[in-house]
Amino acid sequence: MKDIHCGMLIKLINDKLYKNLNKELKEVDITYSQLKFLFFMNDMYNANMPSYLKSFEQFFSVSQPTVVGIIKRLEKKGLIYLTNDEVDKRIKIAHLTDKGFEVCNICIANKYNTEKKILKNFTKQEEHQLQELLKKLYENID
Repeated sequence: MKDIHCGMLIKLINDKLYKNLNKELKEVDITYSQLKFLFFMNDMYNANMPSYLKSFEQFFSVSQPTVVGIIKRLEKKGLIYLTNDEVDKRIKIAHLTDKGFEVCNICIANKYNTEKKILKNFTKQEEHQLQELLKKLYENID
């Protein structure tokens, strides 16, 4: 892999990670978009905050129909359920089911194992240095 420029290396790394992620997600029968919603709900649950459907629109910068579509598919798979806000019945709140929490935990473990795998030959100093360089790279992109 000599003489491959940074942009191509980033693309190759992304492609490999994406391929592995899709394989893992296929095992739990969800898409990447659905995973992001489950992780968001899990984070909101851990922060003791409700997952209003409007929150998904704002956090992910997506339209209301997009949110509704993803939420309906997660509900159909038994990973979430919806309730109405007690004060304003028009407002919907999404909740993880036990199965939803289980899928989140599996995916969190997979994420941890993937990171462990890709950093296995790195010292702690190299990990820190890589993280700082990646942040710098990210900040350079507008």
